[in-house]
This record gives sequence, C-alpha cells and structure tokens, in this order.
Amino acid sequence: MFYILLIISYFLLGAGAAVLSTYSSVNLLDKVDEGYLARISAVCVSLSTAAIPLCSFLVSFLSTFINVSDVFIVIAILSLLLALLYSIISKKRWLE
Repeated sequence: MFYILLIISYFLLGAGAAVLSTYSSVNLLDKVDEGYLARISAVCVSLSTAAIPLCSFLVSFLSTFINVSDVFIVIAILSLLLALLYSIISKKRWLE
C-alpha cells in the first residue's frame, strides 16, 4: 500500500509541475510586452535554475527529520494545491 501511495505522489508531483509550468508560460506570453519577453524569460529561467540547489538543500534538510518518501508526498500535495490555487486565481482574472 505504501508503494502505491508513493507512486501516486510521484505522479501528482509531476502533474503539478506540468500544470504550474503551463500556466506560468501562458501567462508570461500573455501579460508581457513583446519587447521585454526575452529579458523576462531569461530572468525566469535563471530563477528556476537557482531554485534547483535551494530545493535540493531543503529536501536534504527535511530528510534528516522525516523519511524521504514522506517529503516527496508532502511536496506533491503542496504542488497540486499551489496549481489548484493558481488556476482558481487565473479563472477569476479571466471572468473580470
């Protein structure tokens, strides 16, 4: 049962990342002027690249207190909640 939950959490983590990436890319293309698109995209890519070691440090720090699989389950749930919140906010903006 534990491995099934772990597989589901990995799937949810990937799905949440895909949803957030899609929404952020579409909003970036929609909101940013064409003259600034390359600059803003470069900043977003550099921030994403800088987040990789920070997240690795955070996961390794959390894994000293709880199991690694539990860390991934929590991250998957938080990722989906963030994607859901972002989609609700985006829908409200489209309706206004």
